Amino acid sequence: MAPAAHNTRLTMSLLDELKAKADERRSDAELEAARLADQTAYYQSQLLPCMLQAYTFLQELTAHLKVVDDRCDVAYPLLPEDATITLQQGDYSVAIDSRQEPTQLELRCKAHLPEPVTFDVKGPAEVQRHKQLMDRYGLKYERTERKDDRFDIDSATFKLIGPIPVRVVIVADSENRCLGLHFRNVEQAGVKTVNITPDKFNDEFLDRLGRYILRQQANLFSTELSDEARQKLQEKLAKQREEDERARRVIEAERAALAKAEYESRPSVRLSRAMQSAADKLKAKLNKD
Repeated sequence: MAPAAHNTRLTMSLLDELKAKADERRSDAELEAARLADQTAYYQSQLLPCMLQAYTFLQELTAHLKVVDDRCDVAYPLLPEDATITLQQGDYSVAIDSRQEPTQLELRCKAHLPEPVTFDVKGPAEVQRHKQLMDRYGLKYERTERKDDRFDIDSATFKLIGPIPVRVVIVADSENRCLGLHFRNVEQAGVKTVNITPDKFNDEFLDRLGRYILRQQANLFSTELSDEARQKLQEKLAKQREEDERARRVIEAERAALAKAEYESRPSVRLSRAMQSAADKLKAKLNKD
């Protein structure tokens, strides 16, 4: 009889362990589902209206630009010693991933060279720097290298053909509770990213964004946000993420406590513990005798 009871206790303990692991997995899945549901609710109430507003604005902007053919001059530092070349920005279009529930919106245009530009660059370091700069801008160019007696690069001739692709991408970031704006080849080569909260994403901001894209305004936030204000915005976003994380941990702790209470109240668990206690007492008595 004793071996049978011992086997029963082991079997029930194994099942209880598996049940606890299964409950933990289910709890994690429920927490993840709750987190995603919270992000979806925030997107629907806060970010979606901003995305639709931005789409309408950019659609109207590009439509008007096509009629008035409002090309703008843009100076890019493409020449040696960061000397600039004036390109003409135009060919505007808008792309969106969904008209009903967009999460990404993109304004596309191009900065064209009036004609190809050719220049020489001396020294291997400068040749490499210009190559990397052209690659970051993503414009089409040709390069003819010249080498010295040791077959090392001595100089190169660059022929810039263009155009430079210009992009403004707006992303609805539910996880960080903000809108991410990614600017490619606007202020600098490559991509520059800034974040803005939905309460700041209004008609006034969109007007500044339009002027910024058309190079009528040098800095997107110059009329509103100082360095101190931008720092406060970043701190606000960080604080919001911390609060969300604390809330998630509270929910997780409550669910874990509930799962533990349910687990310990199961008859099989109480029986297993009672049997274990009786076995321990019997073992202690036998050892004493």
